[in-house]
Amino acid sequence: MAMDREKFEELCAAYALGALEGEELREFESALRTADDDMKRLLFEFQRVALHLPVVAQEATPSPRIKQRILERIHSDTVPQPQSMFSKLVSLLGFDNPRIGFAISFALIIVTMGIGYYAFLLRNAIHERDQRIAVIQQELSQQQQHFTVLQTELIRKEELLKVLQSPRIEVVIMNGKEINPSGYGKIIWDPIKKSAILQISNLPAVPKDKDYQLWVIKDQKPISAGVFTVNDPLTETLFKIEQLVETDKKSINAFAITLEPKGGVPQPTGQMYLLGTPTL
Repeated sequence: MAMDREKFEELCAAYALGALEGEELREFESALRTADDDMKRLLFEFQRVALHLPVVAQEATPSPRIKQRILERIHSDTVPQPQSMFSKLVSLLGFDNPRIGFAISFALIIVTMGIGYYAFLLRNAIHERDQRIAVIQQELSQQQQHFTVLQTELIRKEELLKVLQSPRIEVVIMNGKEINPSGYGKIIWDPIKKSAILQISNLPAVPKDKDYQLWVIKDQKPISAGVFTVNDPLTETLFKIEQLVETDKKSINAFAITLEPKGGVPQPTGQMYLLGTPTL
């Protein structure tokens, strides 16, 4: 527990005169190690006064008790006290000299500020690097998406090429209805392999809860031939039909495309966007 200033002042004079002993001496020396500049200055003044007391004081014969204490003090002062490692370090660094101590403290403050500024610059550099990495990752993701689209489109065109290479193919042109007159479609199929390619353009993008559904109308009854989604109405899109439900051109009344609930329905319920009739 730190000694309060009032008690320090009370013991300071006795310490300067060498009159402290026992617990009070140990307590005062312990407080002296953590004393501030004002306390040390006060002790210095008392010690200076104590040095001048023999000159100004009248000669007097000390009591036997005081004499004994003074002799004991003199005897103890003649024994060299070992200097602590901390005291040696303080002396070596010059902290016991106010000017040198201030200079070193100021230098340490400058060094600390420099380290803090460097840490600030380093944090900014790391933040900028992370931002650049995020931008690069976003660009890579976009390029990957674009590559995936191109790859899918290439696969679709290869499928179309396979159908077109068949020795016999059938084609039906599908035109837009009143809801979307600019729509256009074409269905190309191989009657032998029963595979087909649906080619469409200018169909509106579908909502998330909807799909376009292709119908083969046979004997005036619609039969589902699959569902598909359009995301970009300006891009011509190809869809492969693995197994066309009817391949005999004479048996097909028409092909139609309607907008239906997501996943398709057994029978048409939505508006018709494209319709095409085979030419015999």
